[in-house]
Amino acid sequence: MSDLPEYVIERSFAAPCALVWRTWTDPELLSRWYGPGVETIIHKFDLRPDGMWLNEMKWGEKSDLSRMHFQEVVSEERLV
Repeated sequence: MSDLPEYVIERSFAAPCALVWRTWTDPELLSRWYGPGVETIIHKFDLRPDGMWLNEMKWGEKSDLSRMHFQEVVSEERLV
């Protein structure tokens, strides 16, 4: 077990699974909705097991850089 926090996000959407999957896995779409009210910049998005997502959210003079590592990728089913 890692000392880093683990976040589990579960949501229900009234939308086709393929569309929800695409919004989470297409960097252009993801950057448009991921951080409402802030500028979201996706510096890297390597969608595969052991791939990395490097994300920056900017608001005014402040910014937050996040790095996520994909563990599992099962199209339209599971993104860990």
